[in-house]
Amino acid sequence: MSSIISENAPVVFEDGQDASPDANPEETREVAEKALDGLDILQEPPREISRDTLQNALNIALQKSAEIDFTTNRPSHGGGVFEISKSLNASLESLIDFSVNLNPMGPPTGLSSALKKSVSLALYYPEPWNDAMTKDLSDYYKIPPNRILSAAGSTPIIYALPRALNPRNSVVIGPAFSEYGQALKATGCKFSLVSASADEDFLVTPSVIHAALDLKPELIFIAHPANPTGRLVPEESMRLLLETIARKSSPAVVIDEAFIDFCPNGRTWIEEAATSPKVVVLRSLTKLFAAPGLRLGFGVGDPAILNAARNLMGPWAIPTQFQHVVKYLYERTLYLYQTPAFAAKLRADLVKALSSSLPPHRLFPSNANYVLARLENRTPAFLKEFKSFLLARKIIIRDASDMPGLDKGYFRFAVKRKQDIASLREALIEFGRSGRK
Repeated sequence: MSSIISENAPVVFEDGQDASPDANPEETREVAEKALDGLDILQEPPREISRDTLQNALNIALQKSAEIDFTTNRPSHGGGVFEISKSLNASLESLIDFSVNLNPMGPPTGLSSALKKSVSLALYYPEPWNDAMTKDLSDYYKIPPNRILSAAGSTPIIYALPRALNPRNSVVIGPAFSEYGQALKATGCKFSLVSASADEDFLVTPSVIHAALDLKPELIFIAHPANPTGRLVPEESMRLLLETIARKSSPAVVIDEAFIDFCPNGRTWIEEAATSPKVVVLRSLTKLFAAPGLRLGFGVGDPAILNAARNLMGPWAIPTQFQHVVKYLYERTLYLYQTPAFAAKLRADLVKALSSSLPPHRLFPSNANYVLARLENRTPAFLKEFKSFLLARKIIIRDASDMPGLDKGYFRFAVKRKQDIASLREALIEFGRSGRK
């Protein structure tokens, strides 16, 4: 790890007293760095050291750790508009955010009014286990309520499932959303990334499934369509996975269908989850209804698995007024019907715009409401300049280099309205005219 402790770092005890004069400064810094790097220096000190040196090193590590923003070590995500608006001194409305994958139709007409009508419900405690929302989802999807887990978005379920299932080893099918790995790490579970290949346009082929199963995992995360590639898992590959696990005692499979509603003719596996003891399907209302601030999502699966996850997530997770707006959302039948075709048409517009204006690149096929690109020039200076150029024009894109299965030079672009796509194309053309390649 690179040094974050200054050569002149003060050596102090927690009570503010001066450090012991018997402490060795060089040893103190070395041991403190190892403490910050997560090593158990009490059990395995780097070499024989004095008690004073060890005590002073631990105090430095404690002091410095309080100064470090460890959230910067977390995987980044799209959005971040509040921070960006402050840094640019720009209004939220002026930003064009291609970094988050929401319904390009925007929220359903009347959503604001529905929320205003339900705001009086904020005076009452929510139902502890989100019964109203679960009933509305059950009515719409024709799934028994005990096979539905309502949550404040699908992410809490992603974190609860590994704790509920307690697998010894797991597999993430990549390229992938970073939170699968983070959720597994949080439980102490070992996991492997089995990634589809760029040479095959990131298609999850049967060979990818075989490679995952050969590792004998007890839990598999797979997205359909994948994020950030937008590729649907071919039915042949998914059936191979589900038929194999049906014959074995493990693994359990979590299928993340957060973006399935944007895929024309995209086949959902929600019915399999409603009958299988080892399949969980995740869905996101956040994406579908273009209202990420509502934080609404759900899982479908075996009641025993869902109950274990529910208990870990705890009660009162969703505000009362948000629970009671779910029925209104699913009554927008025309909106739901139009979404896949509308997203597909704008995705074609986005692909056309990117093809004609991006610096030398490769675009990957997508079935979803976003497109993945890889720039040929992947030098750090160029990539930083590329992002900064767009950001200065209030255009936000998703640097996908930190997503498991990808590396530097990959960017994800969300499908948005025509006028936003036109603004992106103009900015990219301007970037190219400036001689940057």
